[in-house]
Amino acid sequence: HGHQEMSSGYMTLVNEQNRIILQTGILIHPGDQFIDEANNLYEVTTVEDTLARCRLIGSEPYTALEAIPTQAPAEATQPLIAVYHTHTDECYIPSDGKPSIRGKGSIMYVGEAFCQKLQELGYQTEHDKTLHDPHDANAYHRSRRTFMRLLNNGPSALFDIHRDSAPLNTYKTTINGQETTKILLVVGRQNQNRHTTLNFAKSLKAAADAKYRGLIRGIFVARGNYNQDLNPRSLLLEIGTQYNHREIAERSALLFA
Repeated sequence: HGHQEMSSGYMTLVNEQNRIILQTGILIHPGDQFIDEANNLYEVTTVEDTLARCRLIGSEPYTALEAIPTQAPAEATQPLIAVYHTHTDECYIPSDGKPSIRGKGSIMYVGEAFCQKLQELGYQTEHDKTLHDPHDANAYHRSRRTFMRLLNNGPSALFDIHRDSAPLNTYKTTINGQETTKILLVVGRQNQNRHTTLNFAKSLKAAADAKYRGLIRGIFVARGNYNQDLNPRSLLLEIGTQYNHREIAERSALLFA
């Protein structure tokens, strides 16, 4: 399925002027697209080893007016947000001492912080902590079963929460005077729902941009499907890198909620 992330290190995407556009541990393939913080749309043209090149296609104007409402609608039943983790080993080195701990990744604490904040905001949440280790090419096949089980309760949205592999500075930002880490939204392109999923990602980015400019570093449309073929309102979130403190990642999760 082309779901593999790099086991170590990261890939660098540069534009035609050799300016760095994106650094990520997700494998980059020709044909992938990236919408940056300023909503410029790039398409990957060539990949050689860990260096990918892209060209600017245009901009993707999307206003917060088109965005989904920021508050849960006052319905009899509050919307359900489902959270799970394909890579249940992912950790933050400054907090955990190592980048991964099998079966005990602190990424799950970040998911928990996200869910608690959503509950305070009036949503129902389901945080699935099923382990999908090891961190290999079959992790997404294992998490697919979890995803299908989560669909039984009719969630309004599903989030697969990860942390990326990249230099700290590519994710570091300050919001409201506090150190925060950016979040990368990931949409799989081998998926019949990809346009609906991409619109969902754009609406979330627009809403976040209106409130916390700089929280979302962009939308990466990657090869693979990340199980999004099962439901179009599902996204993969990369919250920070292994060089972030976990507390900083949790802060970003609260803002995203």
